[in-house]
Amino acid sequence: MNESRGFTMLELVVVMVVVSLLAGAIVPNLLKRPAQARQVAIDQDFQSLQLVISLFALDNGFLPPQSTGLRSLNAYLQRIPKDPWGREYLYEMVSADDYRICTLGADGVVGGEGESIDRCLE
Repeated sequence: MNESRGFTMLELVVVMVVVSLLAGAIVPNLLKRPAQARQVAIDQDFQSLQLVISLFALDNGFLPPQSTGLRSLNAYLQRIPKDPWGREYLYEMVSADDYRICTLGADGVVGGEGESIDRCLE
């Protein structure tokens, strides 16, 4: 009997995350507009993290706890992405079923303008 085996959801997620991480690493070096490239990298990281957090929640029945934050995703990712300035993204639980992921921009300080503006996925 000829059995076809499709890809599992986890395999698809891993491939999408790897592609997103590669795009986030390559895009800033290819574009002549580094500020715009960093914003694209942040958007890609947010999408990847959102997908992996959803998968974590499906598997566990709850969001990653704030105490362990994005480190809870180590089983799903080979490496947790960092923002374009090399800092970890901030993870905050807003409620039992809602979270926020932020980068503090180029200066790494709350607030700011231009490249130093904070960006969050809510």
